[in-house]
Amino acid sequence: MGQTFELWDKKNRKKITVEAKKLPEPHEWRALCPFHDDREHPNLDINDFKRVYTCRACGAGGHLYEPGFENPKRPIQEIYDYNDGEGELKYQVVKYKVTEGDKALKFKQRRPDGKGGFIWNLKDVKRVIYNFPEVL
Repeated sequence: MGQTFELWDKKNRKKITVEAKKLPEPHEWRALCPFHDDREHPNLDINDFKRVYTCRACGAGGHLYEPGFENPKRPIQEIYDYNDGEGELKYQVVKYKVTEGDKALKFKQRRPDGKGGFIWNLKDVKRVIYNFPEVL
């Protein structure tokens, strides 16, 4: 019995869909690895409880694609919305809480993916000033 999983490819900043088969162990699945030429022997292990994947052949690993996932080790303090002239969200700047050992404030940028989640880059996004609709 198979199941479809979406993996997050951190290096290329995109999600990858794979079809996996259930293993006898609880929460364990196996699929062909999309990160190398894996055509005959599935090498990609997926744990649907821990929400992670690892390839036993090429070493690729990461987490499953989950829009809106927030890392508890890096909590978000504030989110700044950047909207176009009509008020549509173009992108956000995310400010993380400063934790012990941090030497500087941490900021990241993300844009809507059109499916309720975010893509963590501003590729092909036209930049606007903060509070642009109010400025107009």
